[in-house]
Amino acid sequence: MKRFALIVAIMVVTSCAHVTRTTRVDGTGSAPDTVTARAAAPLAGHTGETVGATNAATEHTASLNWESDYETALDKAKKDKKLVMLDVYTDWCGWCKILDRDTFSDEIVQEMLMRSFVAVKINPEKSQKNRQIEQKLGRVGLYPHIYLIDANGRQLVEIPGFVPAKQFVQQLDAAVKESAK
Repeated sequence: MKRFALIVAIMVVTSCAHVTRTTRVDGTGSAPDTVTARAAAPLAGHTGETVGATNAATEHTASLNWESDYETALDKAKKDKKLVMLDVYTDWCGWCKILDRDTFSDEIVQEMLMRSFVAVKINPEKSQKNRQIEQKLGRVGLYPHIYLIDANGRQLVEIPGFVPAKQFVQQLDAAVKESAK
């Protein structure tokens, strides 16, 4: 009986993981080649422009102006005297989608990001350039992975894995304080 329950549990986990990898917010099984905001289409790539949300759950997240190029984000941070929030993700990462849905959609998180940060998302599986950035930062294969960085590229805070909104706000605040030193 225990063996049967274990087999059923494995089947459920496997089928959930498969659904997570292949189902987009809009319900289709395939991702388009170009969509920028992972919040609007979690399994999509990025092209740099802003896109609208596809449902109410992702509406707030899409209002953030996400960059898709790390160097562009650093330049913009220098110009605007802000920090950089770098989200390293992959299309198949379930926790990355939860981070988008639950943490990045939080109003306080959004307010802090818009006020003090240039937000950028990179997928190391989409380009050699993104892969090199991930390798330079030193954590390969751990997703999601957030880096809070000053405009000169100095790492202030590293957040491996999913973080709920309340804790994420604390990390954002810590980075702002660290950058003031």
